[in-house]
Amino acid sequence: MYLRFFDPWKSKLCSCPSKYSLNPYTGCAHGCIYCYASSYIKNFFNCRTKPNLLEDLKRQIKKISKDSLISLSNTSDPYPPIEKELKITRECLKNF
Repeated sequence: MYLRFFDPWKSKLCSCPSKYSLNPYTGCAHGCIYCYASSYIKNFFNCRTKPNLLEDLKRQIKKISKDSLISLSNTSDPYPPIEKELKITRECLKNF
């Protein structure tokens, strides 16, 4: 499941609206030394695709409310160099 409910704080004090999260890629090719995600995602600086992402996303979108908020790319770059050829982020946006 690539489209996930996003509640990083798990607190009733959080005033953020409910939302889902989608990272079209795993990792990021930029290699920023300050990146927090590199501390918990293995081989983070090797940006890679997710198997069957677009097919799974089409199914998952049908199961959530049409007015749902979706946060895109919390732990990955939505437009890594490979996006120029693969256009996965573009296709995700079209599906939304």
